[in-house]
Amino acid sequence: MIFSTFSGRCAHALAQLQRPRWLVRLLIRGFARLYRINIGEAAQPLDQYVSLMQFFTRALKPGTRLCDPDPAAIVAPVDGRIVACGYVRDGELVLVKGHPATLADVFGPLDDTFRGGAFIGIYLSPADCHRLYTPCAGRVMRTWSMGSTLRPVYPAALQRRPDTPVRNQRIITELAHPQGRVLFAAIGALNVGRIMLAHTGARAWQYGKGDEFGRFEFGSMVLLLFACDTAILRTDLAGGAVVRIGEQLALWR
Repeated sequence: MIFSTFSGRCAHALAQLQRPRWLVRLLIRGFARLYRINIGEAAQPLDQYVSLMQFFTRALKPGTRLCDPDPAAIVAPVDGRIVACGYVRDGELVLVKGHPATLADVFGPLDDTFRGGAFIGIYLSPADCHRLYTPCAGRVMRTWSMGSTLRPVYPAALQRRPDTPVRNQRIITELAHPQGRVLFAAIGALNVGRIMLAHTGARAWQYGKGDEFGRFEFGSMVLLLFACDTAILRTDLAGGAVVRIGEQLALWR
């Protein structure tokens, strides 16, 4: 776990607080009101969450999000807002308008499989569900970490510091799908960069589409990258669009 500042350590301590109960309830209700969270979608009533962190990483009620059943559909792994989408050009992708980054900067050394591939970046606001789900079925091939800073990742902050996605702490997982390989980057953000993934330990992991993949503890962005000529982005997908878990983002060719 990385704390970006003293305020980050304080935020983490406050979020983990479980006593006194009246204060915890006040924090949770104040947080929900501040960010206009739809508490009707939460799996539990507010008073049943033992800490602000447990509420922040809350599960949603069954049936609240439906996964697109089309076998060719690649779906949103999170609730959030599209900050970037497109196709890699000359080994570069544009996560912040006017500021291209190389594949190596974002993901580290890669083979040529991903040159020309489709990519999608999604920002999660404090109001969003911070659980991660798989965009497609796949076998975990490898997981690695990059970056060490924890800057804000909301769109206006990215415009001010466009190198944030290549500097912030991130955990990248490569998934093998029958149609092609996928990179899933979970990017931490300001205050507390804790990214929990389900596929820990030595055993081989095989995910189905829409399976729970992990969760963020405060601040976050996800980035998907598909092998070249394997995925076609939805034609109306654009920066600023709000997406929901399980919604179709692209199709396998």
